[in-house]
Amino acid sequence: MLKSNLKKDVTAIFIFLISCSIVMLPFIHSGTLHAGVDMSFHLNRIYDLYKNIQNGNAFSYISTYSFNQLGTFVNMVYGFLPLYPMAICMIIFKNPIEAVYMGILFFMWISMIISYMMGIKFWGSRKKSLIFAFLYIFSEYTFNWWFKTFGLGQVIACSFLPLIFYGLYSIFYNDKKEWYFLSLGMIGVIYTHILSVMIYSIVIFFVLVLITISDWQRTIKNIKYLVYAIMSSFLATLFYWVTLLSAYGYDISTTKEVDISTAGIKFGDSIMNALNSGDSLGPLIVVVTIMGIGVWKKQSKMNKVIIILGIFSFCATTTLFDVAWNFLNNTPIKAIQWPGRILMISNFFLAVSSVDTFEILVGKSRRVLKYFVVCSGVIFLSLSSVYTLLNTRKNQTIIDYNPTSKRVAPFSDYQLTSTKGFKYFVTGYNVGVGSSDYWPKVDIGNAKIQEDLRNHIAYVGNKSTKLKYKSIPNGIEYMLNTNKSGVDVDLPFFNYGNYSVEANGEKITYYKTKRSTIGIRILKKGTNEIKIVYQPSECFKFVKWISIVTIFLIVLYGISNEVGYIRTLSSANTDL
Repeated sequence: MLKSNLKKDVTAIFIFLISCSIVMLPFIHSGTLHAGVDMSFHLNRIYDLYKNIQNGNAFSYISTYSFNQLGTFVNMVYGFLPLYPMAICMIIFKNPIEAVYMGILFFMWISMIISYMMGIKFWGSRKKSLIFAFLYIFSEYTFNWWFKTFGLGQVIACSFLPLIFYGLYSIFYNDKKEWYFLSLGMIGVIYTHILSVMIYSIVIFFVLVLITISDWQRTIKNIKYLVYAIMSSFLATLFYWVTLLSAYGYDISTTKEVDISTAGIKFGDSIMNALNSGDSLGPLIVVVTIMGIGVWKKQSKMNKVIIILGIFSFCATTTLFDVAWNFLNNTPIKAIQWPGRILMISNFFLAVSSVDTFEILVGKSRRVLKYFVVCSGVIFLSLSSVYTLLNTRKNQTIIDYNPTSKRVAPFSDYQLTSTKGFKYFVTGYNVGVGSSDYWPKVDIGNAKIQEDLRNHIAYVGNKSTKLKYKSIPNGIEYMLNTNKSGVDVDLPFFNYGNYSVEANGEKITYYKTKRSTIGIRILKKGTNEIKIVYQPSECFKFVKWISIVTIFLIVLYGISNEVGYIRTLSSANTDL
């Protein structure tokens, strides 16, 4: 039985790879990246890490190859985990457009594997797990975030939800108490998308309250395992939290805050939006959920709760919950930016509930044909969405020029069709989404300063001059000509502290200018070679190893526990 189940799992993983390739093939064949609003932000991040790895540096604290080459603290604030597969694909594939799509294919594939494996543990059925992986990963909601918005952080964070959900379920309802799945899931989310951490944490708290109300003794008995998960995930991500606090210690700006006092969409409009394949759940999930309500009496108690949670979170994204959003608008939860993000929770719960609804509707037949039909139908709908997107975005502006302050790239309505255009886009003048995130606050309100910084304008004394630069890992090199010695220079590179600054091969002191950039005094007349390199503190190095060792121990503990009862699990009635 063990060999039989292993063979089925390998077959399922191969099916996932083929399915992801089928969905991605039209994009790869098009040779074009079509802009979602967040594409500029994530492509800049991917390119910066790619160049760092290419030059022998495994981690980039500051952005020096992209984001206007200003040394912004992007990766110390925004999760960097999703960047590595994308950057590695850029090394493997010479065409960056193909590399990005291959990176997305990889993430889809891994997400399906995670969903499938956690599904086996939750349902004890490989067939149900197969259906869930297709419904969840190829849902209209995840498609919108992959391709319409290009919100890599949020959509990749969704990949870890099955780990979080099963880990929480196991803590309170399984004898095994597999808290490490919750821990690993939260680790993945923290290193991917901080806003999702806030949303998932609120959901975990809400579910914990429900469990406590229904059976407070269960909560008291198992709360220690939840503490294990919280403490281990905290230690494993200590590196991120320390760098985050360090970055905010320099009075940097945050991502744009908006008013969330209203969801902005009525309940009926939201349903129609979902049915019409708008930026919502999509018709498949909605229709199956309605069918699930129709067979309510046949649903298990657990699935009823999951359906209610899915519908509740869907309603929370509409004006039905404006009274709640008006209150939350005055709390830190405002950082989620808009209530529509909660759809990620609704999409997950309704995808989970749809699996049991499907089985109720079609019966428990062991015939593989019905599962093949469902999975093929999901792929068909996904391909329809792919071609609809490709056909409706043919007329986007093509970036085949080097963006400058006189000819900026469009904010979102553009496409990249060549390696040349891609490189222009990520290295040129950037005013896209996130281009000024995490800048020192003193620079945000001054348009003249922003323009000068993006154009690499230095001030030698009181005279402005545009510098030639060369990006290096975690640093930059400038060539500066002065007609006298002993002159103060305000360089277009942010000063967050902890730098090594050299002029003509000799270390020199530096200071913070009025622009919050690095200021130096040049002692040599003529041509000066200036080199600036960010130096991570010893604290950063220490907590990095704490995080690495903790992750290793969590994984080792999880493997040892899984190996102990894998034969028992595989011998259950879980035929595919």
